[in-house]
Amino acid sequence: MVHARISTGAEQPINRDGAVSQFAGQEGDLVGRNADGDWVQADAVAEANGGAEVNASGVLAAPVTDPTDFSQEEVRVIIEANRELIGEARVGVVKYGIIIENADEDWGFTPGQPVYLGASGAYTQTPPATTGDIEQVVGEATGDGETVFVDVETGYSNVA
Repeated sequence: MVHARISTGAEQPINRDGAVSQFAGQEGDLVGRNADGDWVQADAVAEANGGAEVNASGVLAAPVTDPTDFSQEEVRVIIEANRELIGEARVGVVKYGIIIENADEDWGFTPGQPVYLGASGAYTQTPPATTGDIEQVVGEATGDGETVFVDVETGYSNVA
């Protein structure tokens, strides 16, 4: 599992959007909107999100937690004060202008080449090849191949 995180200012006032999340994810996870306009995990293949592909709209600017995972009220108050929550309208998503770094250092991307949305919201340099999968560029590999300059393209296509 990739340990992706934003390595540049997550508090940037531009290029972000706030909405309700239905996805308990981590900072840097690729997300898109479902039919209700809520944030869900982006996915290039029809395996999650009720069997439908979901194009990426950006990356989570902070972790999103499901408050029902915590039964003790004290713990819940701490979580609510420090994390974004499922069902709350304060989830931040960034579309471009940040660098995601892979702390696990297992991408090995080729710098200067496009990075695509993959299965289950993964970052990949392998364009999808299966009919119906989403082909969408979400950024460009930089540095030593363990960082991605995020620039989520609004346009995408489905593999024919």
